[in-house]
Amino acid sequence: MLIGDALAFNARNDPTAPALVFEDRSLDWRALNVGANRLANALTKLGLRSGDRVVYVMDNCVEFLEVFYGLAKMGVIGAPVMTSSVGREIAYIARDLDARLLICQASAAAAVQDAAPDMPNVAEVIGLGEGHPFGLDYETLTRSASDGEPEVELSPDHDLTVKYTSGTTGEPKGCLRTHRQLLMANVGNLFEVAHFPADKFAIASPLAAGIGLSLVSMHILAGHPIVMLRKFDATAVLETYMREKITIGHASFTIFKRVTSHPDLDQFDLSSLRLFSGTGSTGGETRDGLLRLRRNSTFAGRFYTGFGATEAGGRMTYLLPDDCDAALADPNKTHLLESLGREARLCTVAALDEQMKRVPDGEIGMMAVKAPCVFKGYWNRPAETAMAFRDGWLMTGDLLRRDAEGYLTLAGRMADMIKTGGVNVYPAEIEPVLMASEHVAHAAVVGLSDPEWGEKVVACVVRKRDCTEADILEYCRSRLAPYKRPKEIAFFDSLPETATGKVVKSELKKNLLARQAGQEGSNPNLLKGEAQ
Repeated sequence: MLIGDALAFNARNDPTAPALVFEDRSLDWRALNVGANRLANALTKLGLRSGDRVVYVMDNCVEFLEVFYGLAKMGVIGAPVMTSSVGREIAYIARDLDARLLICQASAAAAVQDAAPDMPNVAEVIGLGEGHPFGLDYETLTRSASDGEPEVELSPDHDLTVKYTSGTTGEPKGCLRTHRQLLMANVGNLFEVAHFPADKFAIASPLAAGIGLSLVSMHILAGHPIVMLRKFDATAVLETYMREKITIGHASFTIFKRVTSHPDLDQFDLSSLRLFSGTGSTGGETRDGLLRLRRNSTFAGRFYTGFGATEAGGRMTYLLPDDCDAALADPNKTHLLESLGREARLCTVAALDEQMKRVPDGEIGMMAVKAPCVFKGYWNRPAETAMAFRDGWLMTGDLLRRDAEGYLTLAGRMADMIKTGGVNVYPAEIEPVLMASEHVAHAAVVGLSDPEWGEKVVACVVRKRDCTEADILEYCRSRLAPYKRPKEIAFFDSLPETATGKVVKSELKKNLLARQAGQEGSNPNLLKGEAQ
């Protein structure tokens, strides 16, 4: 089976059933499939062939799915890019892929024009939407194209898409995955939690960010109608759940927090919402959000979350509805919300030592994964691909602890580990402590070189309310062992994040080093902490 087969199957077997609602447009399965076919046949007329690469810079819209499925059907490798990307970032991806063609939404036209001099092999740019400056127009090209299925011989192991990592540790790398790998990720998701033919899914996360597209393709495989928002707005999401009788909603940690913190949350009818899925951080914020949801008398749904990575091809672990219910009901199980849950049914997730042996329960090891959805490798980077795999395991770069019941907890990134005074310190153990303070809105911990300790722990903090550095150091004194306590506190107005909400610690380190070097003048927001 191929990715495009799922859409074609729905079009053949249930052609007039609702498939997609986007703003004022409603499409059935036949119309969505026709749009994908026309895009594929139009690009074939332009000379694109199986194995070519296309970059598409698009917001959530109907055409995004037409492009994704159209490219899949013709065997062309697609690379989705956020419209918030700047010209340099777009040019880097186009050059790295040696892309022949680029599809661009009008809102991103200026960035693509800036990138043009650095994309010498991009022969054509297709513009989408009113006011774009490009010579080829999406609607004009596709309107007259054939709506028949593209006649291309492909196998499940044919390359499908390249998703670029967020670049938190250097230049972004393109993660290549095949049709089979995405299908197995979809099947794995459907295995974990019961889905039904009558389900209806809503998505407000950007499809180009990765998890959004993976979830949409899963629901298309299941034949579920989808309601898609162009961008996130908490009120619009809640109104959509109510108006469209959504049964399954999805939220990144940031979206979940904003939806469940909506001042009028209890005024929305959420009686149709039976499943709310999340990704990203868990813990106190998740518990508080779930309790706020349950105070809405119409909400009788359940929550689950999972942890994934681009290289892993999707979610590797799940904290299932029974786990979340238990964590809310039983004071002895609240710790479950601090975990990633347990390994997914189609995944093997292990904490390994340097000899690639499993570490005992309770100890920290390197996170390693085996699964049929794991990516094929980094685009055009054989050496880095080889480094990502050891003895058949994908090494995620995360540090992991497993308990006796199989629940997994992140202990940080290997690259983020701080070796101070000969002791390993993991930011993931310190950051939740900081975030629990009434003074702290956001926090991240990094290590900086130190002549006495080798590295020192530095806490980067966004204040929730007025406080001094001394207040935070005093707060940490009774909650962290001396070697884990920050030696310096740096205050920020906000922390740099990727589009998916990850703190870019490399940028934090650059900022801190610039402060130390006096490049930003005196630094009243940096305070020396206590000695170990």
